[in-house]
Amino acid sequence: MNSIIITTFTKVFIAVLVIILLIALGLNLTTLWRVHQIDRGQAVMGGYSVAVIGSGSMAPSLRKGDLLLVRGGSSLYPGDVITYLSPGGSLITHRVVEETAHGYITQGDANNISDEAVDGRRVLGRVVGVVPAVGGMMDSLASPEGFAIMGSLYVLFRLVRHRRREAKKYEAPHPRYLDAP
Repeated sequence: MNSIIITTFTKVFIAVLVIILLIALGLNLTTLWRVHQIDRGQAVMGGYSVAVIGSGSMAPSLRKGDLLLVRGGSSLYPGDVITYLSPGGSLITHRVVEETAHGYITQGDANNISDEAVDGRRVLGRVVGVVPAVGGMMDSLASPEGFAIMGSLYVLFRLVRHRRREAKKYEAPHPRYLDAP
């Protein structure tokens, strides 16, 4: 009975993990495509992207390693937290403090000075959701070391499963299943 529960739990856990990884992969590909569009000077309309906080500039509101869900195409107002592509090519998440004719003036919550105006065409979108600490974990898993660890765990899981199946083949049958003489 316990082995059935463990097997079922393992299958459900793996299925949920695969679904989460596929969703994360899809959102990451969407983000890469949107960044590519911005780099080419094209406007980003609607849709969702993801970003990960890489510094403490938005503390205490957002912490390093938080995963952000960013919605493009919405109107922006002072007080909104936005993610934009810097001229250097990195994604930055800061709060809009003012809208000017040259774009949006932003500032990190932990910073004392505001940033230069951000052209509205470089804005990926407004932050609409935050998952604390998950972004750092996803970044770690996406690294070469993370792939190696996940691959090793998968191989180990398969070996353990194979050995259990092999051990069951050679177990003595339960007495109630033996034929009576």
